[in-house]
Amino acid sequence: MWAVRCEVWGGVTGHRQSLLRQGDQVLVFRTEKAAQAQADKCKQAVRSAYATAQFWYEPVQLPLTQGEQPCK
Repeated sequence: MWAVRCEVWGGVTGHRQSLLRQGDQVLVFRTEKAAQAQADKCKQAVRSAYATAQFWYEPVQLPLTQGEQPCK
């Protein structure tokens, strides 16, 4: 299973990272290709010439734990 790791730094945000979530649930994908497609969508969504923070999204492989369901 795959997820998307999000990282932000700069501006007044400092530096932090987490897995992409929808509400309280980590978004989990069946394939690396699906996770990469979501990461690409996120990269497009945060593009701005006026941004003071920088964002990075990348697919990461993770073990499936009991109760998690892939979203794609």
